[in-house]
Amino acid sequence: MRYTLKVNLSLIGLLLFSSVFAEEKMYSCIDEDGSLYRSEQVCPAEYTARAIEIPSNWKNYCIATFEDNYSYQDSISGWKIDIKKGDQLLIGTKKKKNSFLPTTFVYLTDQGAITIPYLGSNDRLFKSSCDSKSTKSVFAIFDDVTLYLDRNLEKQACQLSSGTVIDILAAYSFGGWLSTVSLTLEPLASLCNGHKKVHYKMKQTNLGDAAPLVRLLVPQLKKGSGSN
Repeated sequence: MRYTLKVNLSLIGLLLFSSVFAEEKMYSCIDEDGSLYRSEQVCPAEYTARAIEIPSNWKNYCIATFEDNYSYQDSISGWKIDIKKGDQLLIGTKKKKNSFLPTTFVYLTDQGAITIPYLGSNDRLFKSSCDSKSTKSVFAIFDDVTLYLDRNLEKQACQLSSGTVIDILAAYSFGGWLSTVSLTLEPLASLCNGHKKVHYKMKQTNLGDAAPLVRLLVPQLKKGSGSN
């Protein structure tokens, strides 16, 4: 009987702890001066968001035109985006059969790009402007970025400008800790003073971490095609 009572008390304590933890959910927000603060309310995002439109210099990349409404909420900032039927976003990655990579969309902000994952199974959610069999992946830079040789971001490797596109010709590694990202990419060496392994900082916004560079899908020209 004692043993049963002890187990029950433990369960009650666990439920109480879970309840308190759920009630104290906090969001990480950025004020208009760029300072980080904690809030019990979903972060305001009006001053960092752009209208959902594709800038002219990215019109030739793969674009998703939504054929149904889709809502996404960031689990850290609480920011929510409601994508309406007819809206368009750049396509970051397209999920392939037996691949662990999800389909992702790229939402542009004034401070970089936010990657929006899609984990659902609605194959008719959007229509792509690209033939999925004739695409390739690139890294596109949406905000001027300084790349560093060390994780402490003290030794500068190079600076790359917004609009730069880097072909992903081979395997690459991508990782990081908190808002510092590490990238190893062979073709980067020709653009960054011979360095192929670099580190850079994400920008914290109320829309989540904005990346200066993200993966994009782009149509791949067939051999023998092109302008004369």
